[in-house]
Amino acid sequence: MKSKTDDKKGVREIVSCIDIILGSAVKVVHTVYTQCVLQSGLDPKCQGKSLVFDYTDKLPAGLISSLGHFGSEIAKENFVPALFPQDQASLAEAEKKGLLEVMDENWHHDPGVIQDNGGASGEPRIGYVLAALNEEAISNKLCKCIQKTVDHIEYLKKARRGIRESTQQSRIVVRLIFSTAGATGSGSVHRFLDRIVQSCAKQAGVQAKIIVSVLCRGNLSTQNCQRSDLNELVTLKILRAKGTGAYVNPATGVIEQVPFDRMEMFSNINPNGNIGTIDRLLCHQGHLDHFIRNTPGGRNLLERLCDIETWKYNEYQDPKCIYTASTSSISRDSSRVINYCNNIASSCFAESCLAEADFDKVLNDSASLARTMKIIESEEENQLSRDILQPQELIGETVCDRALASLKDRTGKTSGLSKANLLQDIVNTILSTDIQTFFEPIMRGQAQNHLHSAMKALEKHISHLMRSPLGLSEALQLLRFLKLSAERSLQVLLEKNNELQDSIQPHQEIFAEASDRIQHIQKLNPVLRLPHLIQLRSVISVIEDSGCALISFNLEQLACNIAVQDVLMPLIESMDKQIGHLLATIHKLEQISQHSRNQAQVIADNSTVFQAPNGYEISTPEYLKGFIAGYIQQCGGQEKFIEQIRTLFLNKYHTFAVLTESSMNEISRIFCGLCNSIFEPVVKSKDVIGEFMRIHPDPEVRKEIFTQLIQQSQGRLPTEGEATKEIHWIKAANVPSEKHVEPIRILLESLDRKSNKWEIAVNPDIDNFNIVQFRGDISFTPSINRLELPDTPDSWKKLIDVGVYPACAIMVGPNPTDRQLKRVLVKAIVTELLGVNDKGFTCQSFTGKTLALGADYESVASSLRCNFRELVFIESTFARNLVIVEEQVMTKLNDLLSMLCKESAEQDRRFSLIDEAAVNECLVQADLLLPRLRRLRKTAKRLSE
Repeated sequence: MKSKTDDKKGVREIVSCIDIILGSAVKVVHTVYTQCVLQSGLDPKCQGKSLVFDYTDKLPAGLISSLGHFGSEIAKENFVPALFPQDQASLAEAEKKGLLEVMDENWHHDPGVIQDNGGASGEPRIGYVLAALNEEAISNKLCKCIQKTVDHIEYLKKARRGIRESTQQSRIVVRLIFSTAGATGSGSVHRFLDRIVQSCAKQAGVQAKIIVSVLCRGNLSTQNCQRSDLNELVTLKILRAKGTGAYVNPATGVIEQVPFDRMEMFSNINPNGNIGTIDRLLCHQGHLDHFIRNTPGGRNLLERLCDIETWKYNEYQDPKCIYTASTSSISRDSSRVINYCNNIASSCFAESCLAEADFDKVLNDSASLARTMKIIESEEENQLSRDILQPQELIGETVCDRALASLKDRTGKTSGLSKANLLQDIVNTILSTDIQTFFEPIMRGQAQNHLHSAMKALEKHISHLMRSPLGLSEALQLLRFLKLSAERSLQVLLEKNNELQDSIQPHQEIFAEASDRIQHIQKLNPVLRLPHLIQLRSVISVIEDSGCALISFNLEQLACNIAVQDVLMPLIESMDKQIGHLLATIHKLEQISQHSRNQAQVIADNSTVFQAPNGYEISTPEYLKGFIAGYIQQCGGQEKFIEQIRTLFLNKYHTFAVLTESSMNEISRIFCGLCNSIFEPVVKSKDVIGEFMRIHPDPEVRKEIFTQLIQQSQGRLPTEGEATKEIHWIKAANVPSEKHVEPIRILLESLDRKSNKWEIAVNPDIDNFNIVQFRGDISFTPSINRLELPDTPDSWKKLIDVGVYPACAIMVGPNPTDRQLKRVLVKAIVTELLGVNDKGFTCQSFTGKTLALGADYESVASSLRCNFRELVFIESTFARNLVIVEEQVMTKLNDLLSMLCKESAEQDRRFSLIDEAAVNECLVQADLLLPRLRRLRKTAKRLSE
């Protein structure tokens, strides 16, 4: 929805546009246009309505490779499916209603498989039939589009000052967009032109300005180039004939007005360089639409369109109703630049996190930390077991000291056999009960405290390391060294446990033997005991010594077991887990580094067709590499660049430990987010022209590139005979900021000497500098001549088989040859349009006037050759007569042939203008046309009954 100034009224007029997309290829153009709108921050729903008519709402897979992640289907609310009935009853009903009249007789009995043939292999006549069959659904949706557009205009009238428009004067612009190479579009467009658009506009109470936007194949390859050229040739010939305003409808006999207000035509062909691929051409069309309809430069262009909007006929009365335009650009995809830099920087940062730590330093740190954690057990040191033997509850005493003190306290006041028996009982009680019930719990408690302290010290040290640049590597090496120390201590404790077990066994034997001797002495009577008293003292001493040894060794053995089970094994297990986490993190970082490098390469290799389909793309792979290399150099080198990222990381997350807790995708997002905070402001601080000037400081290089841009935007069609002709161009450009307006204007004006001035507008798009040149005054004939078949019956048959309107397909063109002109004269004689009087030959014109042609063939040929509109009128009148008076026409043709074979002085003077060959050719053409024209006659008769 745009507004432009009406100079006559001095008010702002609202221009509202509805796009009707016909066929597969132009769906891609519509999608590109929509994506351009979205990238500009606009709402596509506010940019005019659209309606898509095709087999499917999906985009053709072979044409969307350049769209990347963009949508692959059309919005459902904008889509009308080209449905074809599969049952004979529906087909018979369609035949009865005349919806299949362009197809051959009895076609509805065996239509074959109607499907999407990828554009270049279909039949335009089937496209017309599909539009006819689905006309009700199309009309319903189109009427809703028109009504919504009118309602929106009414809303804008009330909402915006300075804009005034009456609904009665509302004129909706309807653009019929199709590709000539395909069948759906090149066939259905005629149904839309003939009936659908004007009928819907009339129903809505508005006028419809119809713009036909034609996309030609040019010299691009399709699946079936021969078929696509034939489709294009016939379509252009029909549009050219209808563009004369002299075409007689063979079904109604009405001279049809030109059914369109403007014809826009595009192809890949440009006099200064063609667009090389179909996806580039489709993206070019989407960008061109966006420029014209949604940018300040486009508004300037529309303001000046009235300068060239009225089209005329050339010296041959060939309608010069075609307009063409092209856009070229200098583009920089800032998202591409930012993403590339983010991935390269992420890879560098990931690699920096993997750098190896100083082995000797970490080894020294681990030895110091092991002592701090008190996990050293060796022949020289017993940090761990000593700590367990001295629990906090005993306040400085060891469990051995407490146990032995208890033994002494409980046996100190006894002697003799009483002491011996008590010693045995107390030692056994301590070994069997006290150690388990009292000493073991406090020793295990001490071990738990020790483990907690050790792990806390380890955690604190690891936490400190994880804040350093080499934290991951240092932490990994430290844990490995500590684990090795713990495993050595564990081994020492196991060996010590074995040694203690070896030491316990002799004392157990001594204690048992002494106990047996005590029992033996105790069994003796008092008299017999006397000799054994001295021995009793020795046995008591042995029991006391061995008992103390057993108590001490068992407690020490318990301390060893507790140290192994409650401290070292949990500690080793914890370190194993931490080592596993660190190794997994290192592996993730290695993958991230490689993946980010690969992703950066993918970004660099990605097509830039969507962003810059025609012109100069700045963000090439070389530019991307140079951009980040330049930034790193500005930082002072790789190390300082990494330090910048590391500082950002630590300021936000405080420690590298967060990496061990995150998945690979989360780490990638973290890294890219940090890098994005660096590169996005840098990239977006510069616009595309500034970057262009930076990388091309040489003025001559700049001029060369701008010259190429100007040439690339000089239309998209082949033309003829314009070497010395002045062409009126409308030229507009969008620059990203005000500071570029005058420099760019001066540069463009200095390089472009064509008519009219460049209009430079500011469009706040930092990534694109676009220019568009728009012109009219072009006829269909150069494009038709490029595709024209030999003028033979075989070619006529091919053209008639393809054409929706068969008579148009075989009409002569402007400035026909003598042979072609004589055919037209035969048809003029048969239809009684060619007359003769005293002054010479005359011809009935489509205007209702009688034209004087001269007295001889040369004069007649000179008059008609340069009047293509009259040639179209004669040719289409002949086709109309074949419909309504077939027998009369054929009789006249045969009579003409007979008369020409006779030499008679009374012959009709008109016969001097023709020959037998011309009549025979007309008979051949009539025979080829009649099957199709009889269908029209039968349909008209059936519908009138």
